[in-house]
This record gives sequence, structure tokens and C-alpha cells, in this order.
Amino acid sequence: MKTIRRLVVSILMLFAAGCSDTPEARVERTEASITKTLGDAKKLLAELAKNEKSIAEEKSKLTELMARLNGMMPTPLPHNPLPSPNPGPAPSPVPAPSPVTPVLPPGPITPASPTEPVDGRFAIAKAVWRIGSAVDSPERASEAQALAAVFSSVASQVAAGGLNGSLVDPQWHKISVALSAGNKPIIAKHLAGWKSAAEQLSEAIGKFYGDDKLKSNSDWADMLNEIASGLKAVK
Repeated sequence: MKTIRRLVVSILMLFAAGCSDTPEARVERTEASITKTLGDAKKLLAELAKNEKSIAEEKSKLTELMARLNGMMPTPLPHNPLPSPNPGPAPSPVPAPSPVTPVLPPGPITPASPTEPVDGRFAIAKAVWRIGSAVDSPERASEAQALAAVFSSVASQVAAGGLNGSLVDPQWHKISVALSAGNKPIIAKHLAGWKSAAEQLSEAIGKFYGDDKLKSNSDWADMLNEIASGLKAVK
């Protein structure tokens, strides 16, 4: 910048000198100014060339530095968004109690008759009656009456709080033991005939318990009495 200023001042002085003095003096001063101006111009050009070289070197250094920096930067990982959690299927609503569908052995199904029992809130009496009526035993009617008495007796014990459970011995186990103790002697003589019916009754009771339908002594008593009602109707 200083060199440029000097060049401008020299040109102005040359112009001012051309406006005064004698021709000879003006020629001398002009020649001297031109010589000086040419010298300044050469210096300016040399300084510009030097600056250009310096700029090129700085640019080269900057390019090299940027390359080094780029080499030091880790390669960005691809962005893979995490999958949204699977909420999974909504819990199935607890179905309302429905009649137990018995699995009957081969043979004719006993048709409905005026002795058909009336279902209670567990809707199992009619199913028990159909299951019992399909039992292949010559003493089916009397055995069914005896089984009904056992279920009624256990229901009474439960309602009175006589079979309440504990952590060591839960209520369902006490009830199961009481039913088994009363029923086994009755069906022992014709066990093969009663086997399918006994399994279906056990499955039905287990389903009620698994569906959380037997929460209280009253629930247990009502369900057992309903089974007894179905057995009493067996002929």
C-alpha cells in the first residue's frame, strides 16, 4: 500500500512539474520522475509478485491443513433410527361365562327331556347333565345322584368357610381333595364309564378358576351347586 501511495504522489508531482519552470528543467525533472516512477513500479511489481507467491504458499498450506483435518475426522455413521417398540396385541377381553361344550363319547346323544336342569350364573348345569347322561354305566342314575350329593356337601362346607385356604394349602387344593375323596368311591366300580365325564368336569372347573371366576366362597359354592343340579337330572 505504501508503494502504491508513492507511485500516485510521483505521478501528481510529475503533473505539477509540467505546469511550471523552463522546458529544460521540466524535461530533467520529468526524466528524473519517470526514472523514479519506473523504479517504484518495478518495486511494486516485485512486491506484488512476492505477495502472490506468499498467498499461493498460504493457500497451499491451508489446503494441506484442511486435508489433514478431513483425514482426522471420523466417517459419519449412517443414521438408522431405532424401530418403535411393538406395542403387541391388545389383551383379549375376558369373555362372559358360556356353557361348557362337552366332548361326548361315540354313541347316541340323550335327547332333552322335561327333567333338563336350569342353568345358573355359571351356565354349566345343562352341560353337566348332558355329560352325565352320556356315561356308559348300568348304575349311571344312582351314581349321578351320589356324585350330586358330594358336590352339594362340599359346596355347603365352602359356604360355611370350612375350606378356606392358606399360603401353604390354597383353597382350590382343599376343595379338590374334598371332591376327590367323596367321588372316587362312587365311580370306582364303573371307572371306565365315568372317566371322560370326570375329566370334562375337572377341565370346566379349572377353566372357571383360570378365568378368575371363583374369587369368593360364594362363587365356589354357586358353581358346585350348579354341577350338583346337573348331576341330579341324570337318569
